[in-house]
Amino acid sequence: MLRPLVYENLEWVRLERNRPECRQYFRQPYLLTPSDQDKWFEQVKNREYIPFIVEYDLNRIGVVQLSHIDNIARKCEFSIMIVPEFRHRGFGKIALWELLKYAFNDLNMNQVYSDVFETNCALDYYLKWGFKSYAILPNWYYKDGQYIDSILISITKDEYINSLKQTVSESSSN
Repeated sequence: MLRPLVYENLEWVRLERNRPECRQYFRQPYLLTPSDQDKWFEQVKNREYIPFIVEYDLNRIGVVQLSHIDNIARKCEFSIMIVPEFRHRGFGKIALWELLKYAFNDLNMNQVYSDVFETNCALDYYLKWGFKSYAILPNWYYKDGQYIDSILISITKDEYINSLKQTVSESSSN
């Protein structure tokens, strides 16, 4: 389901991120240009960002990535975008769990976090999937003429393992 992002995917990612129904949850207040994507891809090549394309049935349906990778404290930030046509069908959860598996097992992270707009409906899902809410960041972002609170969420490797066990246990009892 996840495969590394390659240069040929940049224009698709840019166009999807610029869609209003996707952009409403992103920090950047402006439309992305091809030049913005090229600059970002330079950071990808330097491993400042580790993005993956989310695929289903040979269709690109989203992007997940790790960033702000701190190998000393063993923490990093995650982000996720599933295109609107594929939302609310479980793909986000699968993609996020694959990304967490990569972060914890391959990169040896101890904690994965994000700050999520309070208006993002995915916040409830993250909390249901084992993330914990640690802070409300009031008026943290300014976008479209208004301030937006953000919620700091995090999951540790141990919490991730426990959530996996719980998911497996729930699946086998159904």
